Amino acid sequence: MKTNTKALLGLLIGTVALLYLFWGSTLFDARLNMFGFGGDGTKNYYTFLYYLKADNGTHFSGMNYPYGDHVVFTDNQPIVAFISKWWHNHVSPVYPGGLAVINGLMIWSVVPTVLLLFLLLRRSLLSVPVAAVAALAIAFLSPQHIRLGAHYALAYSFVIPLHWYLLVRMQESRRHRLSWTIALTAAACFTGLLHPYYLAMHALFLLSYAVVVFLYRRRSAGRLVLLTVAAALLPILLFKTWLSLTDIITDRPDTPNGFFGGRANVQGVLLPSMGSVHEWIQHYLVQLTSYSVETFVYIGLAGSLCILLTLVKFSKGIKNRKRKRLFTPTLPAPLQFTVGASILVLLFAFAIPLKFFSAAILDYLPLVKQFRAISRFAWIFYYIIAVYGAFYFYRLYRLWRMKGARVKAYALVAAIFLFWGFEAWDYYGRLTPNLRNQLGKDFISSETESFVDYLHTAGVSPADFQAIVPLPYYTAGSEKFEINHGLSVDRSMQASLHTGLPITAFMMSRTSLDQSMQQMQLLSSDLITKELLPHLPNRKPLLLVVVPDSLNPSEKRLMQKGQKLFSNASISLYSLSLDSLAATEKPKAAAFFAQNKAQLHQQGSLYLTQDRNDYLLRDFTDQPAEAEGFHDAGAALVPRKGYQILLDSLPHANDTTLYEVSLWVNLKNAQDAPSMACFVMKQDWEVMANQEVSAKTSSEIVGSWVRLSTQVPVKPGQKLEVRVNGRGATADHFMVKPASLDIYRYTPKGKLLKNNYLLQD
Repeated sequence: MKTNTKALLGLLIGTVALLYLFWGSTLFDARLNMFGFGGDGTKNYYTFLYYLKADNGTHFSGMNYPYGDHVVFTDNQPIVAFISKWWHNHVSPVYPGGLAVINGLMIWSVVPTVLLLFLLLRRSLLSVPVAAVAALAIAFLSPQHIRLGAHYALAYSFVIPLHWYLLVRMQESRRHRLSWTIALTAAACFTGLLHPYYLAMHALFLLSYAVVVFLYRRRSAGRLVLLTVAAALLPILLFKTWLSLTDIITDRPDTPNGFFGGRANVQGVLLPSMGSVHEWIQHYLVQLTSYSVETFVYIGLAGSLCILLTLVKFSKGIKNRKRKRLFTPTLPAPLQFTVGASILVLLFAFAIPLKFFSAAILDYLPLVKQFRAISRFAWIFYYIIAVYGAFYFYRLYRLWRMKGARVKAYALVAAIFLFWGFEAWDYYGRLTPNLRNQLGKDFISSETESFVDYLHTAGVSPADFQAIVPLPYYTAGSEKFEINHGLSVDRSMQASLHTGLPITAFMMSRTSLDQSMQQMQLLSSDLITKELLPHLPNRKPLLLVVVPDSLNPSEKRLMQKGQKLFSNASISLYSLSLDSLAATEKPKAAAFFAQNKAQLHQQGSLYLTQDRNDYLLRDFTDQPAEAEGFHDAGAALVPRKGYQILLDSLPHANDTTLYEVSLWVNLKNAQDAPSMACFVMKQDWEVMANQEVSAKTSSEIVGSWVRLSTQVPVKPGQKLEVRVNGRGATADHFMVKPASLDIYRYTPKGKLLKNNYLLQD
């Protein structure tokens, strides 16, 4: 089929004109815009900009100092970062104008999306005008645009249409099929370096396509199926090979959380989650569930209507026993096998049939378990069903015209495509106004605020420090630790770009568990040795960047160790020496015990600072000896349903005492982040008080062990139930004691403990 070149040129001009209407001058100059500010929005700009400023190759050094990480796990769009860095080094500076690169690519990606969809629609036998209108409507209504506010690499709407178009060309061309297979494989490799999810989408789409082709053409589909499977798997193989050669981390988490929580649903596909139609439905028809970015895959009213009419026709065909015709519909090349493939992909996005089984089934499907947000796979269904809907209504229009119902035919086309266009205009038009901001003006550098100037007022410079420690602290990416503080993220990353200093905190993907624990340990109490310090490359102090937010006790303790350099209403800067950070209370506590041992209250092998007996210790020495204990053999393995400790009562409990409940858990083999919940109950099981604490926010860390502790009031005669969750973790050194009481004892190996903290390394 020859495509009308003039139509493509006109469509190109029309698309650019529409983009200008939505974006104005931002379309041509987006250097000062930040489409997302806070959390992932800030981080995904920062990782790209810091790489441009300070890094090369596959290493990113901006977070998780001093280790950094591989660029793939930073969401900085590696292929864009590589090309931009080369241009920056060899042609002209890209930094500090790097915001324009990310923003411009996202905005302008609509242009190839429209052109590719137009080519697919023309191959689906639509006329030039109808194909043009449909391409514009489908492109501007894409659910990927919702990602413009944070997940920038996922906002490239051209990716799926590109893979689809190349697949169609491979299907159509017998003479050059291998060439189109190579082009499809290359496209997958390229887009996979924008975001790895595109590789997974590509593979699932092509494998589903291969299944459908095989079912429909068993005798003649051999070569096409083999080439399709090769094009599906080869990009993943190449990506994993490249990653294995360039990534040195060996303890990345391989079981991210959220597979079932991030699945698509029927409402998110068939009904709008925002816009005028959504508001009309809410007001006049029914209240819809709350909006979610992950479940937003709305296919448009035209797509929903098309599905409804197709299902009606399908049911009539089943009733009239025309099954063969139903399962072998006459469709144009772009839709011939891809409609069925997209339905298979949609079922996966719905977690069908997996959601009907226990979550334990994922343990037997490690490859599937890798995905956190499977709703994104439904984007494939969006594009294919939208093109199918355009074909469906255009064919109906042609049929009515052939029957002489010209007025009805024109009315159908006008109603469907005008409303489709209205939905796209309304949706895209609501997204863009808030994105046309000037927030980037202060993010990279500023004439009104500069962290370098702040330091200069204190007589120091960025070169006097080695890294930034943000307070409140934040961590995300290890699957075991997660602390989110939006303003702290924004300000510390801004400070990093101003000063060039990296950040100790991390907010990436699949971060090393061992390195994550070392970073969290910076906030630990003075009874724990900071294991990160020997890995620091020099003795320069750390720069604390403190925002006016609620600091927890650990963060306040760390801040108090520093020397204030600068402070205003929005930020405070402190210098934290390594000697101050390394100082511990261990020698002091050990000396206190040695000097006062005779005066302490000895009860068996325990030494107490108060003469009381309302406490309980359990070391799980009755558990299998092969289980690795905290200081000696024996620990409790936490099963899937959790581990329960039930006390009918706490011996000699005092009415006025607040009790500390603590437990050490080992994260080494934990499938989930362990947590501990405490329930204080009457004898009739009525809950009087409860507290829960998670390892995700705990900084009391020794090796791979994390201390969980909380305080609860326990009165005489009350039950205390402690539930420990964290499949695969082991638990040891359970203790309940008055919060004001200190308990000293020795381990079987002669090591001194204070409240189950080791005082002698």
